[in-house]
Amino acid sequence: MEGANTSKCKLERSNLSGADMTGLQLVNVIMTGATLAGANLSASNLSGSKMQNTNLDSAVLTGCKLVDSDLSGSYFSNCRLQEVDDMSRADLSKCVFGGMDLTGWILEEAKLPGANLSGCTLLAGTDLSKANLSKCNLQGADLTGCKLTEAELSDANLQQCKLLAGTDLSGSNLSGCNLKEADLRGCNLSKANLMGTATDLSSADLTGCRLSEANLSGLNMQ
Repeated sequence: MEGANTSKCKLERSNLSGADMTGLQLVNVIMTGATLAGANLSASNLSGSKMQNTNLDSAVLTGCKLVDSDLSGSYFSNCRLQEVDDMSRADLSKCVFGGMDLTGWILEEAKLPGANLSGCTLLAGTDLSKANLSKCNLQGADLTGCKLTEAELSDANLQQCKLLAGTDLSGSNLSGCNLKEADLRGCNLSKANLMGTATDLSSADLTGCRLSEANLSGLNMQ
């Protein structure tokens, strides 16, 4: 089926476990509630697709394009991603990523409220600028070098996260965020909003952190 055009096709609640869907044109396809566990979607174009509550456990998404797609509530654990995947403006709210390596993913302006990214790795080259990560669980994630400029991180859990030198959080909203025991050494937090008594920076390491024009009113830094 490589290279076949199945745009606008309806595959709701279909079982496509282990299917070879390499290089398919699946633009605007409807796959709500489908099972794609172990499927090979390498180099496929799923832009604008409706894939809410889809099971993508162990699927191969190398080079897959998911721009403007709705994947809210989907399960991504154990997916294989060897190259940059474009998920700009995708809806990934309440998705489960289970400790995956998302380094290099393009998630610019993506919606991730309530998503579970605990233990994930999102190193240099990962673009989350202007992404919505409100109430997202990023506990223990490694975000060193990640681009998070103007990202929405209000009420997110960043406890024990690594956001070292090269991590750009300038202009981001971190109000009400849990940054307890986070490692922010050398991180760029200029013009970031960290205001509010609910924002917890207790035991966090901000050595060499850039905080010019940041809003720190009402912080808990004990």
